[in-house]
Amino acid sequence: MMTRFIPLMCALLFMAMVPAKALAQQLNEDDRNRYVNQIRAYKHDFLAKELGLSKAQQDAFFELYDAMEDRTMDLGGEVRDLEKKASAAGASDEEMAAAAVALYSQKMREGEIEMEYYEKFKGTLTPAQLVALKSAERKFTQELMRQHRRLRGEKGARR
Repeated sequence: MMTRFIPLMCALLFMAMVPAKALAQQLNEDDRNRYVNQIRAYKHDFLAKELGLSKAQQDAFFELYDAMEDRTMDLGGEVRDLEKKASAAGASDEEMAAAAVALYSQKMREGEIEMEYYEKFKGTLTPAQLVALKSAERKFTQELMRQHRRLRGEKGARR
C-alpha cells in the first residue's frame, strides 16, 4: 500500500508545483512591469526638468520617446534571445553566426532607431533641447546608479 502512496503523492506534489511556478513567473512579470513604469515616470520627470519642457512639449515628446525606448528594449530582448539560443548546447554554426551578427550590430541598429526618432523629435524639441537630451539621458543613468549604490550600501549595512 505504501509503495503506491509515495509515487501518487510525488505526482500530486509535482502537479501542484507547476501552477505555482507559473503564478510566480506571472507575479515576477507584473513586478517587472511595475518597476519599468516607475522608472519611466521618474525619467519623464527628470528629462522634463533637465530640458525645460512645456506641458505641450511633454505630451508630444514622451509619446515618441517611449515608443523609441520600447523599440530599443525589444531589439535588446531579441538579441538576448538569439544569444541564449546560440549559447545552448548543440547550437549550429549558423545559429552562432546569426547571434554574433546580432550582438555586434545591436548598437548600430539602436543608433538607426534613434536617428529615426531624432527626425520626429525635431518637430517637438528646440535644437538646444535636442542637444541637451543626450546629456540629460547620461545624467539620468548616473543618478540611477548613484541611488542604486546608496540603496545597496544601506542593505549591506543592515545585514
